[in-house]
Amino acid sequence: MYINRIELKARSKQLLRTGTPNPMKVALVFLLATTWLTMLIGLVVPNPLDKLVEVANEWTMALNTEGTVVNDSTMDAMTQELMSCFHGTQAMIGLLVAVLLSLYSLVVNLGYYSHTLQKVRGEETSVGELFSWFGMAGKIILLQILKMLFIYLWSMLFVVPGVIAVYRYRMADYCLLDDPDISALEAIRRSKKLMKGRKMDLFSVDLSFFGWLFLESLVAQAASIFVGRFVASMIGSLTVPLWITTIVSLLVTTTFSVYLVPYMQYTYAGYYVALKEMPQAPPVYPGAPQPPFVNPPDASNQDQWGRNEPQNRDEDGQNQGWNQ
Repeated sequence: MYINRIELKARSKQLLRTGTPNPMKVALVFLLATTWLTMLIGLVVPNPLDKLVEVANEWTMALNTEGTVVNDSTMDAMTQELMSCFHGTQAMIGLLVAVLLSLYSLVVNLGYYSHTLQKVRGEETSVGELFSWFGMAGKIILLQILKMLFIYLWSMLFVVPGVIAVYRYRMADYCLLDDPDISALEAIRRSKKLMKGRKMDLFSVDLSFFGWLFLESLVAQAASIFVGRFVASMIGSLTVPLWITTIVSLLVTTTFSVYLVPYMQYTYAGYYVALKEMPQAPPVYPGAPQPPFVNPPDASNQDQWGRNEPQNRDEDGQNQGWNQ
């Protein structure tokens, strides 16, 4: 069988129209509780990593300037300026706050995954599901750390193995949601088994959202430039406060995201549910209830989110390389 991307997305659009509570309102709460909260706190307590990136970019431009002499004194000056980003109590507090916000966002993000998975399966859920997973914060954070570590190690071989690893571990979050008693490593193993031979399928799903993501980025950048120039002309300055352009960009992004985020996440949750219906899916941990798949067969007695595999597939049903 192969997973029908068009029908997955059609089902997601249907959920966007008929879902209760309103999917776009839930997405707005999710964005306010993660992206907006992180941004607003970052304006009050600056993250020294942001300053580090800014300084590094300035030095990169300076070193690439024609005629620039790179010697030991130049490298020492650059190193000292980079290290100065972390000097002082304020910098340490900013770094600590940024780390805590990142860990908090990982847990809320999994809560949103749980919400979308329950909606796809036709279960009752609420906005409170976003904040119901803090009791498992340690395991959730460990899972994300292991995923990043494995992806990084594969990326050291070459870019392609790193990209393959990203897709290999994409379902680990959903595996943990389905069976919270398993370990983080077991969730990764189950994801690997689910995604064997399915990476190109999921890549095509990602690619189908590229136009939306590109449009969102383009409009956000254009709005930031337009507002920046308008504000600069009003205050008679060549520089515009960073917080103004940041908020404008985030407002535009949020306008798109309240629709795009649930649309995408319903699709990915539906993809996971379809994978779980296939014969190669790993068994659910003994004693853990498995919610039923809510899409009934159609008139031809075929699953509405999957179809019989095309005849041009290899007879053994196996893929090589990317899909392993």
